[in-house]
Amino acid sequence: TPACYDGKLFVGSYDNNLYCLNAADGEFEWKYPTEGGIPGRPAVDTENVYVGSEDGRLHVITQRNGKLDWAHFTDGPVRSSPKIAEGHVFVGSDDRYLHAVNLATRRLSWRFEPSGPIRSTPFVTQEMIYFGSEDGEFSCLDFRGKIKWRYKSKRAITSSPVVVGDTVYFSSMDNMVYALDSKSGYVIWRFRLGKGSISSPYVLE
Repeated sequence: TPACYDGKLFVGSYDNNLYCLNAADGEFEWKYPTEGGIPGRPAVDTENVYVGSEDGRLHVITQRNGKLDWAHFTDGPVRSSPKIAEGHVFVGSDDRYLHAVNLATRRLSWRFEPSGPIRSTPFVTQEMIYFGSEDGEFSCLDFRGKIKWRYKSKRAITSSPVVVGDTVYFSSMDNMVYALDSKSGYVIWRFRLGKGSISSPYVLE
């Protein structure tokens, strides 16, 4: 999925490159090469673009010129899309960890290990971090990386969650769409699909 910021469009590709295009006319501005495919959506702030790659790194690229500013290394492909919040960038990896990297120090603040690779993109609220993993576990953490609650589905949760009010929504490869209480993990409802889903829900209020 591409990201649009300040008139620029950033999109990753399985040709291993992150592209920056002019959002108005599609004119090429720059491309940044990694050593693996880029399946996730870039995260963007005022200066940098953050993107994971199957080369096992989170690449932080300067917006204005497409040059590498810094990188965070994991021990597996990074297929999760990064999320910026509370002075950190949060990203999952196939190394089975959710990584929380401090943007000021550029160092790992903590990492949390469920029991499967994390390809889901974390959803971050003012208090909690929500994400799924490929073993079917859905986790809610606080900002110290401590577990608040877990929910276990029967198959992989590649879908990225969305929190609206006190409810967190996600789909699973077990053919279900789930709505859980965001504070306790209690199942509010679930809906059976015809097949498993990796699609991320979108809530229209």
